[in-house]
Amino acid sequence: MINKIYIAGKVTGLTPEQYHRNFDNAKEIVKLYFPEAEIIVPTDICDDNWSWTQSMSVCIDELWNCNIVVFMEGWEDSHGASIERKLAQKLNIPILDLINNKLISK
Repeated sequence: MINKIYIAGKVTGLTPEQYHRNFDNAKEIVKLYFPEAEIIVPTDICDDNWSWTQSMSVCIDELWNCNIVVFMEGWEDSHGASIERKLAQKLNIPILDLINNKLISK
């Protein structure tokens, strides 16, 4: 089975350049660990001009269908990522944290 991996992290409060760079970097690291995986990131599936609610709706729909969720450093400062983590826990989707460019299972 090919993994479908969702990457969650902070967007609100960052510039588009910052959060695009953060998600792009995270995606590259996750690819090193899971080269065959389909990797889903908010910056690929949401428009920068969408409302928080619209973006979260799309992201949660995607997360629902993933079998691993990776949380970038700083996710704790994100209301949306906190919701995504609680949902992943409720759905028993394995969670990995991306810390210092390494994936860690907690």
